Amino acid sequence: MKITDLFEHPRDFATKSQLQRAIDATARSLGKSHHNPAVFMLIFDTQKQRTWLAKDEVAIYCVLDWTREPEPRVRWYITQESVPKGTRSLNISSESLNERTGRIHIGKKKPRTYSKHLFPNDDVVSRVTEFLRELR
Repeated sequence: MKITDLFEHPRDFATKSQLQRAIDATARSLGKSHHNPAVFMLIFDTQKQRTWLAKDEVAIYCVLDWTREPEPRVRWYITQESVPKGTRSLNISSESLNERTGRIHIGKKKPRTYSKHLFPNDDVVSRVTEFLRELR
């Protein structure tokens, strides 16, 4: 146990509805409304943090769910209008960091760490590209 663990009150990971609320708040801040719930893809998973990619008819989102923070947060988004041809307009690449993690780059957004165990038989770039291909 670390000394900082005595002062932290971690919460459980967010549910899909809590993740959706974070996305809804971002969509509202963009002056947009959406009619369908977002579709989620988990890309990073540790005991204290999860990172999700999400998509709906408004945008692509990167949502960080860190149990030390009160609620999940949208770290970045790419609006659907800025990607008129789906993922063909996004540059998606990855790099290996170590045997357990790598980093994925999506467009010009800040790269995010991904867990290799979540993509055991597939290339992460292929899976993310396929996930984002059919934007609503």
